[in-house]
Amino acid sequence: MKIVLAPTGWNTEKDPAFYDDLRATFPHVTFVPAATVEEQKELIRDADAFYGWITSDVFLAAEKLRWLHVPFVGLDGIKVPELRESDVILTNVRGPHAPPMADHAIGMMVSLTHYLGQQRDDQRTHIWDPGRY
Repeated sequence: MKIVLAPTGWNTEKDPAFYDDLRATFPHVTFVPAATVEEQKELIRDADAFYGWITSDVFLAAEKLRWLHVPFVGLDGIKVPELRESDVILTNVRGPHAPPMADHAIGMMVSLTHYLGQQRDDQRTHIWDPGRY
């Protein structure tokens, strides 16, 4: 199985150890990073799977693609009308983002209602007036 990996903006992709770990964990799978659209169009021709955002040009270059995985929750950014009529399976990640988003929402509510940004700034300038918050 050959999987083309498009960049998703995560720092791990810039680390060769990331790919080494993938290859060691799944020795029967060929993982091929493709940073540019031109590389993706070339490498997807004989790929079984594609990981990342895909464009119509890249999708149409695929000759035997069976699986497209988007490593994000929302799929509205994929503008590939040809995908709908194809037999390619489309998957995304559901679930792993829920706890961090909940933590972020609660953290922001506490931060905003207690003026934590202003408190931090006042602490740096040695202003001690709890009545301001």
